[in-house]
Amino acid sequence: MNAARQVELERDRGTSAGAGMQAHGDQGDSGAPLPGEGVFEPHEMFFSRTDHRGVIEAGNRVFVRTSGYPAERLVGAPHRLIRHEDMPKGVFHLFWDYLKAGRPIAAYVKNRSRAGLPYWVFAVATPVDGGYLSVRIKPATQIFETVVKEYESLLAREKAEKLSPEQSAQALRDRLGELGFGDYDEFMTQALTAEIQQRDLHLEREPDSDLEQMIELSSKVAEVEKAADQLKQSFAEVADIPSNMQIMASRIERAGGPVSVLSINYTRMADEALQRLRDFAGDSEDDDMSEILRDGIFKLGVARIQQEVTTNSLRNDTRAAENLEKERGILRDQNKLYQGKAQQALGRIVTVVTLRATAARDLHRMVLGLDSVRLLCRVESGRLGGDVGELASIVTRLDRLHTELDHQLETVSALAAGVSDAINRFRLVRDGAAPQAVQAAE
Repeated sequence: MNAARQVELERDRGTSAGAGMQAHGDQGDSGAPLPGEGVFEPHEMFFSRTDHRGVIEAGNRVFVRTSGYPAERLVGAPHRLIRHEDMPKGVFHLFWDYLKAGRPIAAYVKNRSRAGLPYWVFAVATPVDGGYLSVRIKPATQIFETVVKEYESLLAREKAEKLSPEQSAQALRDRLGELGFGDYDEFMTQALTAEIQQRDLHLEREPDSDLEQMIELSSKVAEVEKAADQLKQSFAEVADIPSNMQIMASRIERAGGPVSVLSINYTRMADEALQRLRDFAGDSEDDDMSEILRDGIFKLGVARIQQEVTTNSLRNDTRAAENLEKERGILRDQNKLYQGKAQQALGRIVTVVTLRATAARDLHRMVLGLDSVRLLCRVESGRLGGDVGELASIVTRLDRLHTELDHQLETVSALAAGVSDAINRFRLVRDGAAPQAVQAAE
């Protein structure tokens, strides 16, 4: 059944289908929009709730006004009723992929009112009991301006290349990669935080302290992971040296000679240190601090948007009290859920940072052990004298690499301590109580 036929049936049905939105007091009997009704102002927010099929069940009065339809014609109609033909199909394919998987998603969407007036929104959608909830704010960032152009290009490709929705969604992901985003999750997290920050700036409000501190923490985590990657590269270079020592030892001494034994011991200790470094650097997906934090920042942003629409946008709503309270209850539950998910992400970071602090201390001890083997190599090089200049060259290289390792370990330990301090400050401000200590590397 097409959208037009669906809303006609809802109108003709004349039942209480619009009870969830009908008593808004801002539309005429005909539902025809007055001049300016399609405008979505920067200070406004609106939401709508659908069932699992995307059929509208509820929304606030701003949603009704911007759509230009009477509430009784919206309830029971498919949400695509307000879809603009300029929207690439791939965006909605992504939307449904995320929601059907039980995941929240955010995206820029161009809508069309009943009168044909276009209006852009930044939509934050989440699964709820029985369907989905979408909260919208007016976009106003540089990211948005870029997206408008990218959607135009993607729509042209859809038409020219006859792309399926799935192919279009993949083309969008690929393009985001070209623009510097690791994946769609990274894109929507950056977009959400940027839109919230711009909204606060426009409305002359103080920045969201929770969000700002999480962003600061994310920056510190990125520094730790960059330093850890550099440390891994240095360890990998160190680990290659013993094989050269063993080859050289086979030429200058019998099997089991001192140089050969030293190279074997160094190889074993370097391999252990490299494995411990992998623990520190978080090679496991479960220990990827950047991804954990990104997920936490996104969910904190979702909670912030849901809280604001609950607190402000429903304040002057004129619907029947029981309908209004039901929607407020759903929004409050969602806010509580995503606040909790953000806290879970922070808890995971605490666990990972603590484990990495322990790994950093272990690495310090392991490097001291490697230093002792390196010094024995230098002694052996001196004993053999000028006959083995190649060994002296290897030992000189080890000296340089060990100096780099010492410096890099000091750097990553200091950065890890900075992450711990940032977490403790965040908890202190957020909870208003003494935070759980996060042990930093010494």
